[in-house]
Amino acid sequence: MVTLFISQQVTESRRKDAAFHKTEDYAERHADVMAEQSGALLTDQRAVEAKLTEDRRTAGGGIALLHVFIREGSTATEVVQFTQPYEPAAMLLSPALTTVERCFTIVYEAVGTPSVSADVTAHGKDVSCVRIAEELNGGGP
Repeated sequence: MVTLFISQQVTESRRKDAAFHKTEDYAERHADVMAEQSGALLTDQRAVEAKLTEDRRTAGGGIALLHVFIREGSTATEVVQFTQPYEPAAMLLSPALTTVERCFTIVYEAVGTPSVSADVTAHGKDVSCVRIAEELNGGGP
């Protein structure tokens, strides 16, 4: 019984780590798409939210939540939380699916030009998007 429990814990840990790293793929892909279009999608928060919603429909699984979007001149900053479901180990009374969440800050430079670049920062497991968004907004919502 103990061996089975340990085996399931290891399996779940691997699945959770894989899901956590999959959020990086979503963030990188999102940043690439936004930059490839010369920042045309980085005009305002509604445009960014619409693109994230579209990505969610086509990506199959990952969920994105935009916490803040700030555009200042040719620079734009997003704080986005990506959520990825994964199947936990088959433990008695466990949910069929659970999720991991990860916060990302994406900074775009040269928005509106053909050479838009994106810098994606993946935050740790315990970093709150709400806190980062508040910091970017000067401490308030």
